[in-house]
Amino acid sequence: MSVLGIKVTKSFKKGYLLWLYLFFANIALAEQIKPEPLNGKIHPLSRELGSGTRSAFVELFGIIKRVDKKKIDDISRYVEITNATAVMMGAVMRDLRSMGYISMGAMNPRLKALKINGIEANIQNIKNKTYPIMRDFYVVYHKHSSEILEDLLSFISSKEGIEIIIKMGYVPLSKEAYSYKSKNLNGSLSIAGSSSISPLMEVLISKYMELNKGVRITLMQSDSTTGLSSVKNGLSDLGMVSRRVLDSELEGGFVVSSIAKDAIIIIVHPDNPIDNLSSEQILKIYTYQITRWEELR
Repeated sequence: MSVLGIKVTKSFKKGYLLWLYLFFANIALAEQIKPEPLNGKIHPLSRELGSGTRSAFVELFGIIKRVDKKKIDDISRYVEITNATAVMMGAVMRDLRSMGYISMGAMNPRLKALKINGIEANIQNIKNKTYPIMRDFYVVYHKHSSEILEDLLSFISSKEGIEIIIKMGYVPLSKEAYSYKSKNLNGSLSIAGSSSISPLMEVLISKYMELNKGVRITLMQSDSTTGLSSVKNGLSDLGMVSRRVLDSELEGGFVVSSIAKDAIIIIVHPDNPIDNLSSEQILKIYTYQITRWEELR
C-alpha cells in the first residue's frame, strides 16, 4: 500500500501512531504545567522628573505625599530612572524581574501588559472608563499661532486625523468629524515634548506633510516639561504634554487642547507569570513598601 507515493509498512504505521501519541500527550502536559512563581527582588523602573507620563502615573496611582500643604511626587529614590519610553521598554525586555509603565499606544509584543484591578487595558475599557489609569494627550501653543499650526490642528481633528489616532491604538475625542481639505500652505513648524506622544505625532505630521508638500515640520522628542517650556520660550511652535496642564502654566496667552485619550499600562517581561496587580500593590511597589515578587502572591 502507498499513500502519495510513500510506501506504508507496519513499522511506518507504528512509528506514525507513536508520533501521534507523543504529540497529543505533550499538548495535554503543556496545558497542565503552570509557570513557576517568580521570586526575588522587584526591579521597578520609572521615568524622569519632568516626564508627563511620570506625573500622570503618580497622580493616578496616588503616589504622592504632602509637604507644607504641597503635593510631592513620592516615588522611592531606590527606583531606577529611565529618560525615555524606548529606554524603559528595552530595560524591561532584558530583565525578568523588572516592571515599568508606558503609554498603551507604545506597547510592544515583546512585553507583557498587566491587568489593573482585574481590568485589561484596551480601547473598549478606555471608552467605557472601566480601566482606571487614563490620561489625555495635550498640545500647547500660543493663542496667536500661525496659519500652518491652525491648519495642522484642524487636520488632527479631522476624519483623516482620527483614523490615524485609532490605528495607533489611542481613543479619539469625537467620532464625528469632517473631511480634511488641504490648503497647500508653505512654511515650517517645530514641535517638541513628550516621548509618549511623539510616535503618534510623527505619523500625524507625516500624513499632513504628504497632503501639504510645501510644509516642513521638525519633531524633537524630550519630555512634557521641556516641550511646554520650549513653546513658552519661543523655541517651538507646539508643545506635546502627556500630563495635566496647570492654569499657571498657560499664563502669557497660551492655549491647551486635548488630541486623544491614552491609558498608562504596567509592563513586565513576557515570561513573568503575574497577570494582574491592584492599584494598591503598584503604589506599594513604587514607594518600596513591597520589594519582592513573592510578596505579591
